[in-house]
Amino acid sequence: MEPEGRTWKTEVSSKATRVRDRRLGAWGRNHPALSTVKGLSFSWVFALTLGPLAPSEIALASGPKGPTDVPFEMYLGYTIVAKGSMGRLQKLNFIIDTGAVPSVVDQRVARKLSLKGTLDAVTVFTKDVRTEEVVVPTLELGPVHAESVRFLAQDLRFIENGLGLRIDAIIGLDVLGGHDFSIDFQSKRIAFGLPAGEPSKTTEPQVPFESGTGFAVVQIQIESQILRLMVDTGTSDLVLFAPRVHDRLPGARLAGVKTKTTMAGQERWPVLELPGARLGSADLATPRAVLMDGQATASVDLDGLLGVTSLGVRRITFDFGHNTIRWDPR
Repeated sequence: MEPEGRTWKTEVSSKATRVRDRRLGAWGRNHPALSTVKGLSFSWVFALTLGPLAPSEIALASGPKGPTDVPFEMYLGYTIVAKGSMGRLQKLNFIIDTGAVPSVVDQRVARKLSLKGTLDAVTVFTKDVRTEEVVVPTLELGPVHAESVRFLAQDLRFIENGLGLRIDAIIGLDVLGGHDFSIDFQSKRIAFGLPAGEPSKTTEPQVPFESGTGFAVVQIQIESQILRLMVDTGTSDLVLFAPRVHDRLPGARLAGVKTKTTMAGQERWPVLELPGARLGSADLATPRAVLMDGQATASVDLDGLLGVTSLGVRRITFDFGHNTIRWDPR
């Protein structure tokens, strides 16, 4: 634990984040308080402000009354993988990532479907990554049927190396958004559609969210600051963008360093111990955050990412009819 009064400061650069201990006057990575947090964590993708989405049609297929469930497997304690199809290709492995903006298809799948698009560069955290924008003609995930959806075509083998499983696509809210669904981490099922009257009957904690093009943003309170975070099932942590918070959280303390793997490669990010954090009326289960040297573009207006599993929940529900997120605490 750090002595009283020790503060942190970030130096923003194109290189990995460095954290300076003002009292010692030395770069914090040599300080014993910054021991490496065990385990390799992955933030699968976060591509920012890619322009207007291509026209698409997304609908829930008709079925029995009530929610329609899709089973999934979970890896590393938070990565959700469900089966789906694209075009003629069946039984594909889809990561369900509400922080993927837009959705991503593996280059091998794009080649098999003869998809050709426009070469472009996107910003993933702190780096520009070359990619190709393609339009997937059809996609199915349980009752979700989508047509003419814009995807990024990218080599996803870096995820396979971490999971030991072939990954064919990362599906975000540009595909799932607009239709109510819940993710049950205990039963490992995604339920599309909500029972009639559920919002008025529930006693679960809930907060409103702001729905953007392919993402959902909630507000949390840390100290006296209100921060805007994107709800992200593709990361296990509360992630704060250093340029947005470096002078706003005087009570935060350094607690370690964590290695994160993204589409842009591996980076080491400082871990902060927060003096409490609240989402609506609920305290966050683990008041820690990783500090990332990067940020979303100004038009998105984000202070960071809220990894769903950092809430310590059994189930989370995205209610687009009422623009609320509800969760069932463990």
